[in-house]
Amino acid sequence: MIENFGLLLDQVRSRSPLVHQITNFVTMNDCANFTLAIGASPIMADLLAEAAEIAGKAQALVLNLGTPNPARLDAMLAAGQAANSSGAPVVFDPVGAGISNFRSEAAQRLLSGIRISVLRANLSEARFLAGFVSGSKGVDAAPEPAPH
Repeated sequence: MIENFGLLLDQVRSRSPLVHQITNFVTMNDCANFTLAIGASPIMADLLAEAAEIAGKAQALVLNLGTPNPARLDAMLAAGQAANSSGAPVVFDPVGAGISNFRSEAAQRLLSGIRISVLRANLSEARFLAGFVSGSKGVDAAPEPAPH
């Protein structure tokens, strides 16, 4: 795969896709700058009033659960469904899934309401989403829990 990276990067740059991102405030600037650096166009839109419309026009959607709230969750769900309808891939990062009831329920709601193309998760988040004890302690991966 690494040998094809240059070719893939050239393809992204030649298409300059619009990438809609509903991400957390901690990484928003980094995400926008990385997207620009690879030749794509970022747009951050987390208001329900426009999230689905923009996702329907974008060539990709990134959802990051890092700083969740009910309004952002509704916007993520609407954007994800619009991206699914248009055929755009959806990347989902379930940051901290398993650490709180709200995050856990939010991650499950998004996974049940949207077709996810790429799941970007650490070990704790992936274990939680797969139905195992996660040992999650935040955004970093906790060691595998000891058997009971």
